[in-house]
Amino acid sequence: MTTKTLLILRHAKSRPKDPNLSDYERTLDKLGVDDALYMGKLIRSKDLVPDLIISSSAIRAKMTGDSGQRMSI
Repeated sequence: MTTKTLLILRHAKSRPKDPNLSDYERTLDKLGVDDALYMGKLIRSKDLVPDLIISSSAIRAKMTGDSGQRMSI
């Protein structure tokens, strides 16, 4: 029998709240992008590359997943 692994990740560090943007539109800051790339490398090094990613449609969540996924391929 194959063992399944569930990874639960939170979005990386986002930019501070901006009165001109909705919370949904906030992006990652530089540290957040770097952290997402690092997590992608770490996930790859542990052979934990997911078959499926389910994410919020918020910009910062999508950026986290996209950055991490680029480094895990």
